[in-house]
Amino acid sequence: MNPPLNQRETGLAAALAALVLLALFAPALAQPAHYGEFADTRTLAGIPFAMDTLTNLAFAAWGVVGLVMLARLAPGALPRVQGQAAVLFFWGLIATAFGSAWYHAQPADAGLVLDRLCMVPAFSGLLALAAAERVSERAGSVLAGLALLLGGAAVADWALSGNVLPWALFQFGGMALLLAAAMLPASGPTVRWPAILLLYGLAKAFELTDAAVYEFTAHLISGHSLKHLVGALAAWPVIHALRARRALVPDPAASRSRPAATSSSSNDNDHACASR
Repeated sequence: MNPPLNQRETGLAAALAALVLLALFAPALAQPAHYGEFADTRTLAGIPFAMDTLTNLAFAAWGVVGLVMLARLAPGALPRVQGQAAVLFFWGLIATAFGSAWYHAQPADAGLVLDRLCMVPAFSGLLALAAAERVSERAGSVLAGLALLLGGAAVADWALSGNVLPWALFQFGGMALLLAAAMLPASGPTVRWPAILLLYGLAKAFELTDAAVYEFTAHLISGHSLKHLVGALAAWPVIHALRARRALVPDPAASRSRPAATSSSSNDNDHACASR
């Protein structure tokens, strides 16, 4: 029999229920008509919308770095659910790179559906990691599955009805949950959640000022391209926390060498006593 929900789990469940109710019963929200009209339309080396397309490689690069870091962790260095959530997050970044590049190469609603679906695992992994770290391992495990389901449903609802509200709630509601999690105390090396929230906010600001940034930089780079580069950096606080955990794990080789050194020291003392 599962133990009853603790105070933090109850608070998380209530917040999730409120977001779901808003998505179901709040007035529908249409996607802005100009969405998908990007400032930088240059074709480079035969790649349409090249900068907005190629900057998605940053997501893939950070995803690979994160998976490599996870593979280098010693067994038991990271609690099981946190490790699973991190795997989901890093693979989600790689999926995001693919989906977003596909969409930006030829912006259209069909590609945007794929783009958003590929973002769901990254958001889900990040939310699950926060819940597992700050609430409980059980909360992290449940939230991973729920976020994957609700995120996919939000994309499907927008694709079928044009109502973008559930998707907006999935993103911004998720960030609100991260903010709440960041305020809860935790022990051991933890992810710097405020840094992730700051990077997310900065990425959104670049997205909203796409054309203005493009003009300000004399058509060097657009706000949307910078959004990709800054958004991908959200992986760094997670990777930094993994590096800290790796540093806490004793080096097995060093552990094995200590008895030998002690034994050698003991033998030297014995020889010294014998000579005296």
